[in-house]
Amino acid sequence: MEITCPHCGHAESDGFELIEVNELHDDFVCANCRQGFAACIKYCIHCDFEQALTWRVDAVPACVEALPCAQCDHIEAQSDALDDL
Repeated sequence: MEITCPHCGHAESDGFELIEVNELHDDFVCANCRQGFAACIKYCIHCDFEQALTWRVDAVPACVEALPCAQCDHIEAQSDALDDL
């Protein structure tokens, strides 16, 4: 999984998969531009898709669980019963 800096686009690999999935981490510092940013490895239980999301610290969403999956648009925070509508 690659984590891409939202400031300069520099990407670094999380080869050891040390980042906790579905948790917001706001303590990243880019090795290239030295600016801080937030990241989340978002895993969708609906379609088994995993993606790395990054934000500038001043643009972090209030609720990561409310973000839709980039592959199937499933929203983790909503009830599964709503998926069948």
